[in-house]
Amino acid sequence: MFILLFLGSLVFQFVYTLDLKQLNPESLFLTDEGARSLELFKTEYPNRAKLIAYKELSPTPFLYREMEQDAKALQALCPNECEVLLPHHLYKSREDFFERLKDQNFNEFSLITESSMGFVVLVEAKKEQLLKSLIPKLQSEYQLVGHPYTNYLLDESSKVVQEKLFPAIFALSLVILLLIVRNLKNSLILFLAPLFSSLLSLSAIKLFYKTMDMVSSIVPLICFVISLSIALHLYYSARTYGDFILAIKEKRKPILLMIVTTFIGFLALALSEIQVIRNFGYLSSTLIAVTSLISIFWFTSINSYFSFDKVISLDHYFKYPKKTLPLPYIILIFIISIALGVVGMKNIPIVTDATKYFSKKMKVKENLKSVAPLIGGIPLIEIIHKKSVEFNYGKFDHLNILEEKLQEATGLQVLSLNSAIKDINFEYAAKRALPADRFSYLALTTKIPKALRSSFQVDKSYYRTTLLGQAIDVKEYKILLEQTREVLKGEDYEVNGLYYNLMISQEEMVYTLLKSFLTSLLLMSGIVFFLFSNKRVFISFLLVNVTPVGLSLFLLWSFGLSLNIATVMTYSIGLGIVVDSSFHLFHTLNTFYGDFELYRQTAVKPIVLSSLILVVSFLLFGFYDFLPIREFGLSLSMIVMLGMLFDLFVLPTIFLRNHHLLGESHENL
Repeated sequence: MFILLFLGSLVFQFVYTLDLKQLNPESLFLTDEGARSLELFKTEYPNRAKLIAYKELSPTPFLYREMEQDAKALQALCPNECEVLLPHHLYKSREDFFERLKDQNFNEFSLITESSMGFVVLVEAKKEQLLKSLIPKLQSEYQLVGHPYTNYLLDESSKVVQEKLFPAIFALSLVILLLIVRNLKNSLILFLAPLFSSLLSLSAIKLFYKTMDMVSSIVPLICFVISLSIALHLYYSARTYGDFILAIKEKRKPILLMIVTTFIGFLALALSEIQVIRNFGYLSSTLIAVTSLISIFWFTSINSYFSFDKVISLDHYFKYPKKTLPLPYIILIFIISIALGVVGMKNIPIVTDATKYFSKKMKVKENLKSVAPLIGGIPLIEIIHKKSVEFNYGKFDHLNILEEKLQEATGLQVLSLNSAIKDINFEYAAKRALPADRFSYLALTTKIPKALRSSFQVDKSYYRTTLLGQAIDVKEYKILLEQTREVLKGEDYEVNGLYYNLMISQEEMVYTLLKSFLTSLLLMSGIVFFLFSNKRVFISFLLVNVTPVGLSLFLLWSFGLSLNIATVMTYSIGLGIVVDSSFHLFHTLNTFYGDFELYRQTAVKPIVLSSLILVVSFLLFGFYDFLPIREFGLSLSMIVMLGMLFDLFVLPTIFLRNHHLLGESHENL
């Protein structure tokens, strides 16, 4: 009955998750406080979502009219919902613009230069998805910039996991199982449990979250490889005992500990203030526990269908020494590892500039740099001045002085109602200054292009100043904030905006790493001490599992990798995975010490093969174009490989106080 239910559920989940979509909102990497702050900011001080399309070419009247036709055709697709801003809208008249076009004499930041030109599509912020739907119609001919385009690229990058990474890991794992087991029926039986785990994960994501993002897309792969690891451990034990039920009975303690510690390693991520990481922690830990237990039930149910008599041994391909590393070598390795870990920790870069996350062929950073002469840059700092009851025209003059000081102090461009009025005044009176009186100021506001009027209104209860520039990292951003606050000292203002909240949120990354890792280590160490009540087990557990994680920091730095939104999760996760092998070794060495062949068959082989499958699976992430996911996989593969080596060649020596696995020589360590 369980087998039929299992297989029926497998088919249902496959069909159910076929239409699961990717959605990566702009608030994906924000802390809870950052997300609340941004949502409140967008509600109180609404601004329109923008998509900038441009071409790098020398503009001519013919080419401009072609672009104008493209813009009009695009607006026809959403006539009542979007507006298009073209360069000629920013000049005195269309005729004046074409005269300037002939002479190549353009205003600064007017969507056109001697080497490029473009247009802006604007919609209400809550309709940003509409802009994303227009992108496929533009990207073949235009270079694109804006939050909608960045989110679109995130969605497209995340699809690689579903469309390429999933099939690649599934196919590779099945091939490896066929090579190991040498029997198609047995291989399929072993493969179905991990496959079920991944499909159940996809179903849970669709059921609870409706869509999948770039972080949650990793969960099905994690569940798959962990279930596969359990399958291999049970397979090699069942080969020895000729029965899955006996193998589960014999290995119940290390398998249970394996599930519990992996659960802890992932659940510790729920301590993060960044919601996407917290959701990942809750989702992955719960699914790992559930799918692991289902996998165990699966193997007990198909026990009679598995052909143990057709198992083919590959022992002649598998060599493992009967001695582990002597204590002096181990002490030297620990000293070197600690030193290298400290070096790596001090030097590893922390990447918070999201433009560095995309592959170079996407030209995200290059496009942002190229578009700066057209629009002034991207919004880095949004400053809101609340208007008091005493607000009068003189206040506009005061704000203008502050904006000029901000521009001088930060080197950033200013976008505001004042800057718009100054640009219009320059067009009509050849003076880039505010008009002399309130009535002239109000008159010039009527010349603001229609597409921009909702953003620049005199009668609003607040005044917005936006500082524009190039995408930068947290360290540089802090300097800009300090400069801004110094200029605005004594003013009644608020700093907010998407970029501001992203930068503040990214500071949480390092704390996420420390909190999750230390919590995992504390809980796992407590479990080991409580269950084994053995000082040697406790010390060997700490040394063998913490050292690889620390050493991986040096390797990350050496290979040019970084700490980012995804790699900060690998340390808690890595610890949860590498301790699994330790429990299997503790159990086997403590129970069957002296029986080298049993130790090799039931512990060493499944550890080596499951670890190598994990390493290869995570290495496949290296083909992912998106930097956080690519480095997440590479980082985990390093941790798992180091963990396997320390388990097999260091742990037995410390635990046994003897590096002879047959018990022929006992050294007093």
